[in-house]
Amino acid sequence: MKVVIVGGGGSGWIAASYLSKLPHLDITLVESPKVPTIGVGESVTIHVPRLLRDLGLDEHDMMRKTGSVYKFGNNFIGWKGGNEQSLFPFRWNVPLNEIKRVMKDSTEHNDAFKSLKSLHGFNINSYLQAMPNKPRFTDYWLALHKQNRINPDFPVSYCAYDYFSKNTITPYHNDLVFDPSGLQYSFHINAEKFGDYVRDNFALKHGVTHKVMHIKEVVTAGDNVEKLVYEDGTEETADLFVDCTGFGRVLINKLNPKWKHYKLSPGDSAIVCQVDYEDPSKEINNHTKSIAQNQGWAFDISLYHRKGTGYIYSSELCNEDEVMEEYSKNFLSRARMEPRKLRWEKKRLYESGKGNTVAIGMSNGFIEPMEANLFAIIINGVTNLAQELKHPGVKNINWDSFNLKIADTYDDIHDFIITHYTLSPRPGAFWDEMRSIGIQEKHHELIRQKYVDQRNSFAGAVQSRSLFPDYMWLQMAIDWDIDVSDWPMYPKLSNTDIDFVQEYINKMETTTLAACDRFPNNYEFLKETVFNGG
Repeated sequence: MKVVIVGGGGSGWIAASYLSKLPHLDITLVESPKVPTIGVGESVTIHVPRLLRDLGLDEHDMMRKTGSVYKFGNNFIGWKGGNEQSLFPFRWNVPLNEIKRVMKDSTEHNDAFKSLKSLHGFNINSYLQAMPNKPRFTDYWLALHKQNRINPDFPVSYCAYDYFSKNTITPYHNDLVFDPSGLQYSFHINAEKFGDYVRDNFALKHGVTHKVMHIKEVVTAGDNVEKLVYEDGTEETADLFVDCTGFGRVLINKLNPKWKHYKLSPGDSAIVCQVDYEDPSKEINNHTKSIAQNQGWAFDISLYHRKGTGYIYSSELCNEDEVMEEYSKNFLSRARMEPRKLRWEKKRLYESGKGNTVAIGMSNGFIEPMEANLFAIIINGVTNLAQELKHPGVKNINWDSFNLKIADTYDDIHDFIITHYTLSPRPGAFWDEMRSIGIQEKHHELIRQKYVDQRNSFAGAVQSRSLFPDYMWLQMAIDWDIDVSDWPMYPKLSNTDIDFVQEYINKMETTTLAACDRFPNNYEFLKETVFNGG
């Protein structure tokens, strides 16, 4: 089966790399010398380290060659109007038996670091067992919270990530405290370099043909692309075309696409700029900063050699001059260049794939950058496409199942993003408008429903029914000061088990504090261990 991917960058080369694992596919990637890549998406989710493992690529090598750093969560700052912080970690829900297992394992070590590593010793099988119809860690956490028996600061009592993530230290002592199989960390990546990295280190080595050609014409017939006509007059046909051209949508726009618009979600514009460090030992963070502003929010993303920053806002609701003034004052004291403006339509395709063409990444749609969803969307689309193509001899793809999974993922992203705005108690005219939307759309009830929806279990995320599992909806409710007194818990939690989970929470916190003295500064760790002193 011949597959032609149109568009390079992160989306195109991730697609080419992952699909080239299927030996029966003949893959060509075409990118135009006239169209630059946008290079967005520097904060990513656990999908990227999982991708690297699936491709057999070394993460430290990737980090060195792209200037990337570890990320242990997304820190929301000022969303209630002050300087409060809320770190959303990569710590998925687990059942009681898995908590008992890691507690037992931790007792086998006198060393605090080894004990802490055991306490974090969960894996995919652990997470897949956690379902809303069985007792989960969050059920016990919620019971303890309602009884005022644990620290109300969710990321402290849920997983104790706060102690190293907010103190510019890396949980490393001859080894990272998190095992790669646990999916408990990700990266800040240089998006401009990541696509080139997987191209050079996997795709081209696995037989992908690379053409640098400008497409003059896309010839279509009904729902199908018949051929591409290049500027030099040559033509290209394929059994399957993959549109990875971002907002350009070179193929999709020729096929009479139908779009679902997310009209209530505010963010449709950004001002972005790269920024230099003054002192990297104090400024390199191992979490994304998502900082509420007067008319939206801003991201602050640490890379090894620089930071990426941007202000997300609504072109309809916000004054762009005021946005630029606030952004410049708060973030651009060491700007490396002139800020640039981006704008997009908040929408997704109703049919990501139809005929012989499929859209991946921003070609298929985009909502906004919050919660680092772009690379997750790309990898989710590519891995689901690979499932459809895994059998040699496949000719016609039934797109119904594929399209449902992609649509569910986008819709879950939209719901998670918009409720960050509409349930925030932050004062101000923009935020008042957001809260009015939340009341109108009953978003208090929405996040409660998401918490108990099986599609928002880890298993649901694996099946591409959601991107944000249950605990994240609970954390937003807790940290946004939403009343959870009537939120459901599994009805038969024994007091003995509740007490045991409290012991686990206490041990996680005390062991983390005991081990933290050994953990190096983020910058020093990166410099000596990852970048070899460079």
